[in-house]
This record gives sequence, structure tokens and C-alpha cells, in this order.
Amino acid sequence: MPTRLVNSGARCDYLVDGFIEVNSRLEIEPGTLLRFTKDSELNIDGGELIAVGTPAARIRMEGLNPVTGYWSGIIFGTNARPSRIEYVDIVNAGQEGGYYHPKGALAGFGGSLVLKHSTISGSYVNGAIFRSLRLIEFENNRFFGNTWYGVVIDPAQVHLLDAASDYAGREKPNGRPYVGTGLGDLEEDVTWKKLNAPYFVEGYLNVAWGTLTLAPGVKLVFSDKGNLTVEETGALRAVGTAAEPVVFTGKEAVPGYWAGIWFFDSTSRANKLEHVDIGYAGGESILGLNANVVVDFDAYLSLSHANIHHSQGWGVRCGNPEVDGYVLELGPGNTFSHNAGGDVDPDCG
Repeated sequence: MPTRLVNSGARCDYLVDGFIEVNSRLEIEPGTLLRFTKDSELNIDGGELIAVGTPAARIRMEGLNPVTGYWSGIIFGTNARPSRIEYVDIVNAGQEGGYYHPKGALAGFGGSLVLKHSTISGSYVNGAIFRSLRLIEFENNRFFGNTWYGVVIDPAQVHLLDAASDYAGREKPNGRPYVGTGLGDLEEDVTWKKLNAPYFVEGYLNVAWGTLTLAPGVKLVFSDKGNLTVEETGALRAVGTAAEPVVFTGKEAVPGYWAGIWFFDSTSRANKLEHVDIGYAGGESILGLNANVVVDFDAYLSLSHANIHHSQGWGVRCGNPEVDGYVLELGPGNTFSHNAGGDVDPDCG
């Protein structure tokens, strides 16, 4: 049955000891303080969590002892109902755990969530993970002092992140100074905003349908052998400015560290790279076309005011012109340097 936790005015309103499963409605009153014993967990599965504080009466959930990762955190199960967390501070949760713990102070295997005006700090692993846990709304949150990322998020949800939130940890930096994403497909028109931390693409990012627009000043950092693929009906529009270029780079400043940006079969005229900086790619490619930028299999790309550098292969490389009908439009302002194979493949025309 529904449960309401009230603010009694005590130094600690509730001491949570152990694994608490919520299979109905759990509502927490503004100003309520909850303390959790070691390894305790609030598990929302079959129920919903409504924790809505106010600017003057925030809800606080913290470990009984001020130790990083002291308690497990808030975990949403596959049957969780839509929940809401506003003006809430989640402190010193998050454990590395095992198979049944998704390595975040706020995470889940399902459910959906509104998260606003809240903080997550002192996690032994990530602050929050939004993969199977879906976001409904996200606004003005802060993530700091977490051992790993402040936020890890599925690529399909990145566009929901707001520029007002703090992902880097201004109060205390997170151990991994990025917004973690990657290993996924994009299938609709979305815009990724400039945040106060770069995006870290772990593995691959595939734009298969719809257009991915990257706002001026966006920075994508790729993992070892990572890549960005644009194919079929997908498109990539990265249009920066001279003052705020869109940056694509590897986690390490080593030529060939990541594989690069590949345009395959995408004939969309929305494919545009302008005022971009693309460096340290040209690593191992499934087609052997090692370059920072690859255009192949009937793809289209407009490239201008681009700084392309430190490739292990070519700066820009194209497929076989006798077989493939790609179109590469090289506009003004492009610069190339330190590309081991050459700057622009002669096959690019």
C-alpha cells in the first residue's frame, strides 16, 4: 500500500537498514532526511518513488557514515512505474557491486524518471546511469565527487540532457571528466548540446536513421578503436564556429587511437562538417580505409573550414570511384597536418 515518509524535524527522520523493495507508491515529504546503513538499497520495482522537495526544504539521502559508496543507492527494476526526484541530494551511494547492481548511485534495469534540481555525489562508481532507466525530464542537476563518471547515458537519450546541469563536478571533479555514452544507434532527429564536460564515446556510435546535429562547441572524445558511423538514412550535421568548433578526438593524443568518422551509403545532403577539428584517428578499419574521415558507398559529405590532423592514415579517404558513387564536396578553409598517409585521397576527386 502507499507509504508517505514525513519530515519530523529530527536530526535523522528515517534510518534505512538493508534492502528495501518498493512495490507501491513511496512518497517522501520535503525536508526529510534519510540515512542508510552500509550496503543498504532502495529498490523500486513494481512501485514508484515520488521524492519532491523544495528549494528551501530539500530531501537528503545519505550514508550513515560519510564514506564514498557507503550505501548501495536507488535502483529501479524492470517493473518500476514512472517516478519523480526533485530537489533531492543523494550522497555517498553507489557500489561496484556485481551482476545485479548497475554500478551507479542512481540507476536501473527499467522504469522512467523525472530528475530535476538534484545532486548526486560521493558515488564509489558512477553518479547516475540512464540506459535501461529512461528519462522523462532532466533539468538543472549536479554530479560531483563521483569516482567514475557523473552521468552515463544511452546515445538515444543524450539529447535530453540540459546545458544548465553540471556534469564535470565544479564543487569536486568526478574521476572521469566526461559524460559517458556510446555503444548504440541513433534513429531519430536529435541535437546534442554543448555541456560543461565532453562526451566520451565508448566503442561505437552509429547514426542509422535521422539526423544527429552537434551544436557549436560540442566535443566528442573516443575510446581506443572507437568510431562514428553514418549510414543508410542517417545524417551528421556538425556545424561549429571559428570560436567554437565541433571537436572529434581520441582519449589519447596518439595517431590512430580511434578509427574515425565513416560515411557509408548516407546520401543525405544534411551531411555537413563545418568548423570542425578532427584529430588522432585513422586507426584500424573494417574496410581498411584508414583515415580521420571516410566517404564510401554512395555517401555524400560537405566539408569546409575543417582542421584534420594526426591521422595514422589519410586525412580524408574515399572508396573506389569506379564502383562507388559517393560525393565529397570540399569547401573553403580546410587545413591538414601530420597525416601519415596523406591529406586527401586522390580518389576523392
